[in-house]
Amino acid sequence: MASSRDAITSVGNINIDGAGTVNATSTEHDAIDAGGDVAIKGSGNVNATGDSDGIRADGNITIDNSGTVTAKATEDQGIDANENLIIKGGGKVEASSIKDNAIWADGNIEISDGSQVKASSEEDAAIDGKNSLTVTNASLNASGVGYGIYVYKGITLDGATVTVRASSDGGEVSALFTDEDDIVIKNGSTVDALAEGRFSVAISTSNFYSGEAGGHIYISDSVVKAIARYAETGGDGPDHYSGDQDGEIAPERRGVNFGIFARTKEGITPATISILRSKVTAEGDTAAIFALAMSADGKAIGTIEIEGATIQTPEGGKVIDYRNKEELSDGIVYEAGQTIGTGDAVIDSPYNEAVAKSTVIAPPEETKPGEKPGETKPGSKSKSAKTTKTVAVAVTGAKIAGKLAATGDASSAAIVAAALAGTAAIAAAPW
Repeated sequence: MASSRDAITSVGNINIDGAGTVNATSTEHDAIDAGGDVAIKGSGNVNATGDSDGIRADGNITIDNSGTVTAKATEDQGIDANENLIIKGGGKVEASSIKDNAIWADGNIEISDGSQVKASSEEDAAIDGKNSLTVTNASLNASGVGYGIYVYKGITLDGATVTVRASSDGGEVSALFTDEDDIVIKNGSTVDALAEGRFSVAISTSNFYSGEAGGHIYISDSVVKAIARYAETGGDGPDHYSGDQDGEIAPERRGVNFGIFARTKEGITPATISILRSKVTAEGDTAAIFALAMSADGKAIGTIEIEGATIQTPEGGKVIDYRNKEELSDGIVYEAGQTIGTGDAVIDSPYNEAVAKSTVIAPPEETKPGEKPGETKPGSKSKSAKTTKTVAVAVTGAKIAGKLAATGDASSAAIVAAALAGTAAIAAAPW
């Protein structure tokens, strides 16, 4: 079937239910486009491929399905929900985009009930959301450029298996990031995050807004691996600098790379990284783990809290203090925090040789025989109007319900742009 409209479209809701297969392909527009909600239920398979979006809705998108849902896009999102995105039912969901996000939601993103989600983008973040991301007893694999997962209002991984990859050709990169809220990893979750770029962080949260919550990372009863590596293309190739630390402010070509990083400025409470009965492996070409609070009076202090676990590496590793004062054009900024390192001195630069670039923290039962545990301290995007395009649809064995529109409707979805300023001493870090 050839058409100049979306492959499957409705001014209201679209419901796909059953055990059959729905194939929707548009060479220039959306594969599935609803003015209301999209609901995919049952045990069938849905294959949606659009030049614009794969599956989009002005309302909620709910996938409660034990089959496989595939959503592919070229110009826009694989899955585009202007409200909430809910994935459950134990099936597989694969979303991808060449030029935009694989998954975007203006509301919350919830993945649960044994569902297996894979999201990948060739030129943008794999998952981008204006509110929160929750993964409960489900798996998520995300791979993107610039960001792997970027949501604005918190990330909760509860009994989840999550793998995130993010890369860039020399720019800033965050694998797992939230702004203005916390990251919570708990109840046997397994998280593997890798970020590669000049300015990179594997797992990070920040809060720069007075009166807002956020800027804290809580890891309990879980296994976490967070690696941030320096990567740069062109010129002389990668500028690896870990062998020649002098404690001074970074030169122009030295990057900033943290495995786990929490940062606050004027937040309700200072940055905190809490590790409870968990195994954490963190690596960063600048620092493995860093908690930083910025303030005008120096009273706010970022902290690292470890309970029910010990620092296995580096040898003699402990939580050490960081303090720095910077005089900027708009006034004095005090930086105070903690990192993992060696020695007893208070450091004033993240490039100090005492800072651990690699660390393993694990419960006592995982301490290797003969090892002496280290000392611990407790503790916008907008969617443009769509043009008339050509589509094709194939539907077999499944029910599709909805009030079909004569033409695809134009819509827009706004995303809040985040300008994440760098700290003074941690030079040029953009997130």
